Amino acid sequence: MVSDDSGSLNPFLWCRDCTGSVAVLFGYAVLGICCLGDQFTPHIDTIGDAFYFSVVTISTVGYGDFTPTSATARLFTVSTIILGIILISTSVGATLMPSLVRNIEQITLGRDRKVTRNNHYIIVGYSALSNNTYRELLNRDQHVTVILRHESDAKPGSGKAH
Repeated sequence: MVSDDSGSLNPFLWCRDCTGSVAVLFGYAVLGICCLGDQFTPHIDTIGDAFYFSVVTISTVGYGDFTPTSATARLFTVSTIILGIILISTSVGATLMPSLVRNIEQITLGRDRKVTRNNHYIIVGYSALSNNTYRELLNRDQHVTVILRHESDAKPGSGKAH
């Protein structure tokens, strides 16, 4: 993950930097397949076919139209698959994780609103007793937090919860 000028993490800068990794992986795959092309059925003898097989292999689609026939070609194909999975999952994770973490923080912290209460009363639910208690505590300049299931549970004239 890369930070921008403000110091915050920016997944898009990281993705820009990972394009070099993608280029290296595709270079590795295409050159390796060109060198091992006669060890596939049918033979891979063009850069276009090598690039096609690289994309199909790295994306783990595997149509089966080219098949490695030697142990060396199979090992090379497996290494390309593993590197592709690592690169794609790292790229997706680095792009989506900051957003996911931010959303989880908003849910758990109440939309970035942190409430700190000390020496206060908590009233849960609405009733005539809780309404009278709430008003009396406010008259005594006490800090009160009221928890309701729905905002519509507050009756008219009950005052606002703090």
